[in-house]
Order: sequence, then structure tokens, then C-alpha cells
Amino acid sequence: EYKSAKIEVRRLMKTEKINTCDQHCQRIETLIGGKRLSEVWKFIRSSKSSNKDKVHISIIEPEELKAHYANLLQEKTTEYTDESPKNNIRVQGEKVEIGVEEGCYDYKNREFKWP
Repeated sequence: EYKSAKIEVRRLMKTEKINTCDQHCQRIETLIGGKRLSEVWKFIRSSKSSNKDKVHISIIEPEELKAHYANLLQEKTTEYTDESPKNNIRVQGEKVEIGVEEGCYDYKNREFKWP
């Protein structure tokens, strides 16, 4: 879910940058076509300096980000809970104990490996 959202945001940013660049190029082409070079250079200079202020990205507050990721990390959705509402099956883990000998046994080579 996070990766797909990240990919989508990157894709949107890339298309927005391309669109903005195309608009600037079209504007410059129309100004050059009219032989008004002073206006072309004024536009180029203004776009360089004022582009930083004209970014239309809404800023997300840190509190909103914390709340969003806290909600994701708490896994409150039904797919992560122990109880399945469809089949009424309750999943419980059981305690597993592994002895030293069993933990050191290499099943592939069928021998004990002592640390």
C-alpha cells in the first residue's frame, strides 16, 4: 500500500514537472516568434526566480503524518486481527521450545554444529 502510493506520487510529480516545462517552452516559443526578445528574457528571468514560490504542493503537517503512519502501524484493519469474521476462527499461537541440541542440529548435513 505504501509502495504503490509512493509510486503514484512520483508519477504525478513527474507529469506535473513535464507539463510545467512544456508550458514554459510554449510561452518562450510564442514570444520568440514575435521577435520580442526583451520579453523572452524577462519571462526566463522571472520564471527562474519566482518558480520556487509558485509551487502548488500542499504541505502536510507533521502531526497529520504521525497520525497517518501510527494508524498504519497499529494494523486496526480486519485482515490483521486474530479473529476472522467470515469463518469465526480464532487463531492462537502456541509456545515453542527448542533445546540446545535441536537448535544446533543441521538438518541439511545431518550433523550437530556446536557454537
